[in-house]
Amino acid sequence: MPWRHAAGFHHASGKGYDTLADWLIRLDPLNPQTTARMCAAFETWTRYDDTRQAHARTALERILSTPNLSRDTTETVSRILGDQA
Repeated sequence: MPWRHAAGFHHASGKGYDTLADWLIRLDPLNPQTTARMCAAFETWTRYDDTRQAHARTALERILSTPNLSRDTTETVSRILGDQA
């Protein structure tokens, strides 16, 4: 899983963020509590350079804009984004 390998997850291309976002969007309808906990991988996104922050923000906003996103995941992602609003 990409978030277990920091260099891969935080790759400058943003592919790690995109991959995790894709999986979280797919998992949310099946297990919203696990999805919300896995969103924690994004909690340190503000520690990285502007390019990585932009990619992470885009991934987080994409998750948040998913139709019918669970309350748990919505709250977690909103909090993560809100910390840097």
